[in-house]
Amino acid sequence: MNKFVLGALALTAASAPSLAGEKDWLTHDRDIESLAASLTQNTGGGPTISGFIRSSYATSSDVTVAPSGNDLGGFSIDDARLIISGSIGNYGVVMEVDGSTDSDLAVGGPFGFPSTGNPGPYGGAAYGSTGGVGSLGVLDAYATFAITDQIKGQIGNFRPPFLASSLRNEDGMLFQDRSFLGQGWAFRDQGLQVSGSFDMLNFAVAVQNGADSAGDELVIAGRVSFTVMGNAPGKNEGALGQGDETSFTIGVGYYNDGQLNDGTAIAVDGQFGMGALSAGFELVDLEQDFLGDEATPYNVYVGYMVVPDEWEVAVRYEDFDSNTDTTAITAGVNWYHNGHAAKWHLNYITVTDDVSANEADIIQVGMTASI
Repeated sequence: MNKFVLGALALTAASAPSLAGEKDWLTHDRDIESLAASLTQNTGGGPTISGFIRSSYATSSDVTVAPSGNDLGGFSIDDARLIISGSIGNYGVVMEVDGSTDSDLAVGGPFGFPSTGNPGPYGGAAYGSTGGVGSLGVLDAYATFAITDQIKGQIGNFRPPFLASSLRNEDGMLFQDRSFLGQGWAFRDQGLQVSGSFDMLNFAVAVQNGADSAGDELVIAGRVSFTVMGNAPGKNEGALGQGDETSFTIGVGYYNDGQLNDGTAIAVDGQFGMGALSAGFELVDLEQDFLGDEATPYNVYVGYMVVPDEWEVAVRYEDFDSNTDTTAITAGVNWYHNGHAAKWHLNYITVTDDVSANEADIIQVGMTASI
């Protein structure tokens, strides 16, 4: 289209040489250059479409599935994600929709897990939940704009900047399920965010609607991370692709919902990598309005790449700091066919609790395929 318009203008100018003096020719040249610049400026990057499917099979005689009341033992579409992004000048658009019935589509803030019959550590089924194909639901839907070369803003629907693991998409996870804390803050909320990157320092501050929806009591959320050594971690979890250089990044998160009397959470997390070895931790101090009582749950994980770029083993320990001393251990093996874009998970999860009804042993087999 640009070449056609420019060619037409040039042909029109050339068809009347007797009417155009030197000054007129210069005017035509400037007009053509101005039109070319205008067309270039108004042409944005075309939309980029990507997505992934995560499917799994889970079995446990300790978890019952509503409404049948049968033992857990079936297949699940954990994610059916479509991601569309594009840009025009200094503005960008990101939209993610999902057709599964997983808890990412739940609303209501942290720890809004859907029930599957097992009461779980805090009244929600953090493990062994099953989901199927449902109606498309909007997850991320936001526009970005450049403030400076290193600082950008975004407005719309997005995850609060709090924990590194909750900001990571599911196709880049080391285990089939997020940690309990990571899942708790993987929800989306509407608001405005400013974020920036300065070498090894990254930050994000957001103002979002919170528990009272569009009411005037807002959420203030923020996160700062600093890479103490090596390179900042990528978008994926684990040792795959991290290189031989030793790296360590530590982050601090803050979340306060003005609608709650005691609705402040403070987080510390870290990620470590050295060749085939990877490790990380999360700790969150929660005031009582999140879970009904003050709590400081935490988790740690260690992973090792047994066969480079192909086989990785990992184990994660979680302490929920519940009144009934709930803990969970997840052991996993990953088989990579094309990195995180095409991989298989085998996970074994054991949950212990002072209340026997909350205890469970679960086996999961999962597959991720991305485009």
